[in-house]
Amino acid sequence: MTAFIEAASPHTMNTYGRLPIALERGQGCRVWDVNGKSYLDALAGIAVNTLGHNHPELVPALQDQVAKIIHSCNYYHVPNQEKLAAKLVELSGMTNVFFCNSGLEANEAAITSRANTATTRASPSPRSWCTKKPSTAARSPP
Repeated sequence: MTAFIEAASPHTMNTYGRLPIALERGQGCRVWDVNGKSYLDALAGIAVNTLGHNHPELVPALQDQVAKIIHSCNYYHVPNQEKLAAKLVELSGMTNVFFCNSGLEANEAAITSRANTATTRASPSPRSWCTKKPSTAARSPP
């Protein structure tokens, strides 16, 4: 284990069995450690960064967007979000899209959508499936 890894480890929760590798940079699907050794990044940040590292078209686009607004919740209208939604609707044949930032939110939306569909189709028992509370939608823990 390098001194760099040992110096960083005491303040970081050991939620995963960390490997004795300290990554320094990436390019495409490859990453390099602090010692210059190259690896294939097969994890992509556990499926968080599936677009690769330091892409020559992605970096300027991200820099441009970050300079404007880095994030906005769905309480507000975001014109570029609507443009993307319109394109996704066109390509998918669906009627609308739901943007979220986690699998938990995606599952909540799926359960809510199922509940709304079951209710509108006059299902004999639209609430006969398990959620955290007796309701038409699951909720993340408080």
